[in-house]
Amino acid sequence: MVATVEPAISSQGKASVCLRPEKFNRLISLATVLRVFAIHYVTIGANLGTIRMTLDMKSRISPTGMLNAADAALVVQNLEEILGHCANIFDLSVTTDSVTYWLKRFKEPLSHSDAACAMSELDRILNSELGAVNFLYPGKVRVARLESLYPAADDDEIAGRFPHANRNIKAALRCYLCAEYTAGVFHSVRAVEKCLESLAARLAVDFEKRNWHNVISDIEKAIAALEQSPKSDARDQLIEASGRAAAQFRYVKIAWRNHVMHNRAVYDEEESWKIIEHSRGLVVESAAFLQETP
Repeated sequence: MVATVEPAISSQGKASVCLRPEKFNRLISLATVLRVFAIHYVTIGANLGTIRMTLDMKSRISPTGMLNAADAALVVQNLEEILGHCANIFDLSVTTDSVTYWLKRFKEPLSHSDAACAMSELDRILNSELGAVNFLYPGKVRVARLESLYPAADDDEIAGRFPHANRNIKAALRCYLCAEYTAGVFHSVRAVEKCLESLAARLAVDFEKRNWHNVISDIEKAIAALEQSPKSDARDQLIEASGRAAAQFRYVKIAWRNHVMHNRAVYDEEESWKIIEHSRGLVVESAAFLQETP
């Protein structure tokens, strides 16, 4: 099931719906969009309907006649309600400016025909601006995969030990969600690279400005040297974890890293997902015994 969130309310009281990077796995469901926004859209329609009904009848009877005070007050009341929805809920700047302008005009003498034209213009601007607001629909399969891979309970733990790698895994998932599959692989490899750097630091292997092959080879030498040191539970655990991670780093280097970093491959949905999943697993495994280097 797609996770849902209520619209974020800004300091200006405006509601916004977006796929924010820090909440990448909190998606807006169709139910939320309908529940939160449909009532506002329907209310705007009712307001416009009330105004049209008032003005159309008067403009047919007396096109050149002037709007009386009672009708003008009714129009102003409905325009103020429309303004609240457009400015504070939908954040429609062009429509807001138009409504603000006509609010001032309707407080002055205005003919029936001019008033009717004003509402036609406002209706056109409103529908045009609403039509320019787009939502990304990633599809149920991609959403289900994302939610299964990155439960909220893991997020804080991994972020605390590997913040940079964690951010790249999140970026990879956002890319996957948007069907930018090769970009997702790129961010996955960057996440793994941070784990490699941290293992190199743990084993006193130089990492800066060196290629993966040489770093991994030196890590393997450091692990071999550890095996000659006095035995202890801590030593054995470090050798096992480091050896397993080093083998994974070499696999990532040969299978994906060189290809994506040197523009040698383009990845499809299934390939991208496999790599993101594998990379995220390696970040979790690394976080069990390593801390990300600054």
